[in-house]
Amino acid sequence: MAARALGILDTSPLVSRTGLVIIQIHPKERDGVVAVPLKHLALTDERRYGSTLLMFFSMKEEQSAC
Repeated sequence: MAARALGILDTSPLVSRTGLVIIQIHPKERDGVVAVPLKHLALTDERRYGSTLLMFFSMKEEQSAC
């Protein structure tokens, strides 16, 4: 369920450019979440507390063409 929600939030206008998406999952679910193809969000941090894993995502910085 977290992977699906992350995929939806990746293209959602609800997340601002300075916004932060935090996913709380069991560590065993991590592989499914990182397998989600993301266009706008990037994993910036992970923190494990016992059987809880928090994954922090923020908007990728825009790449300007030089």
